[in-house]
Amino acid sequence: MKKRKVKKGAAMIEIIFEFVIIMVLLLSFIAIWRPFIQKQNVDYIARTLVRAVETNGRIDSSITDLQNELEDDLGLEIDSITWHATYIPGTNKIQIKDEFSLTIEDMATIKLFEPTFSDPVEINIPIKKTFTGISQVFWK
Repeated sequence: MKKRKVKKGAAMIEIIFEFVIIMVLLLSFIAIWRPFIQKQNVDYIARTLVRAVETNGRIDSSITDLQNELEDDLGLEIDSITWHATYIPGTNKIQIKDEFSLTIEDMATIKLFEPTFSDPVEINIPIKKTFTGISQVFWK
């Protein structure tokens, strides 16, 4: 029976490869985490705006101010906000128990790498959230 030669240093090479794999996975997780946080922030803004309109019964400058304040607090710049509502004719008021909806569209960007000689390589992920609410204010 032949004796096998023990290769010294083979364990060190395995440890280096394991370390590289763990670091790549960790950096990938950190890069991919940002869109999840952005999606959560967009949901929060949508939910807060719909609740504000439910209690106010109208879509006016106070709602726009709240939107801008939330965007500033969360560090977002939302691409598109669309309201769909049935208003009382000639006003911006929504009658009690009338439904309205809010659609927010935004774009999350993951930078894969940023070479010095060209534009960064990025993946753009669309974020779209629609919330529906019911007015709680009776207008005479």
